[in-house]
Amino acid sequence: MKLFNYLKLFGAFANAQQLIALAVEPKDRSEKKMLEEANRLIDAGWERRKAWLEKRELDGGDKPDLDAEKAAFYPKVEGDTVHMPLQYVMDYMVRKMAAIQNNVSIHNTKEVEELKEIFGDYGVELTSNFTGLVFDFINWSAKPGQKPKLLVHAKDESGEEVVIRFEAAGELCQKFMMALLELKLQPGQAFDLRVEAVDPAIEKNRKAGKKVADTGLYVNHNMVLTVAGKSHTGHPPRGTRFVQKPTIEYMEALFRQAQDATVGQQKAA
Repeated sequence: MKLFNYLKLFGAFANAQQLIALAVEPKDRSEKKMLEEANRLIDAGWERRKAWLEKRELDGGDKPDLDAEKAAFYPKVEGDTVHMPLQYVMDYMVRKMAAIQNNVSIHNTKEVEELKEIFGDYGVELTSNFTGLVFDFINWSAKPGQKPKLLVHAKDESGEEVVIRFEAAGELCQKFMMALLELKLQPGQAFDLRVEAVDPAIEKNRKAGKKVADTGLYVNHNMVLTVAGKSHTGHPPRGTRFVQKPTIEYMEALFRQAQDATVGQQKAA
């Protein structure tokens, strides 16, 4: 499975399941700390997974093979190399190696370039384009201690499961659901998705032929969803304002509307 998270700094997605090759015993001090943090996260994740498996058994499910489950859960080690999923090391790369704070945007060129360099060193892949994905369904995730998210489930051309994750409060989440409703995307249909992060002041200044707006104040996160040759940006119809700071209640209602549109039409067929 591929699990894509949107990175505002790059206007692109990273696959949380991408395997990053690390030395089992790193010589670099920073990399050693990164591996230690990753191992702590994995241990904590396994305890949660184990508790869920045991609860499922108590609720009448099959008895789990905990040894097999644990072997599948932990990263694979080959010789002196461990293949660590990106989700366990990316936060360290961002916070500790690049020392990026939560309020940093694409305009902080120095910090963004530094993180891009680190990503390059470890082979982190970024993508801003998805083509030929086959839509399955959407889901809403609101786990304790985490920000609510929209999960878009699909399959790529090889049949592998792909999940695209949008933060519910993010601009792209609202735009994707608006576009989904407009294009009437249905399970089994192929779609393309393109995203970007841009500074609107740059285009304003270009059109005016002079500086009319300061750069670095705002970032627009744009997307284009394409279904059956038709494309939509997720913006509302002309004359209707885009909700800049939607409440979670608003987003949940929009999700239910989008979910009903896909599931409802499928049932009707």
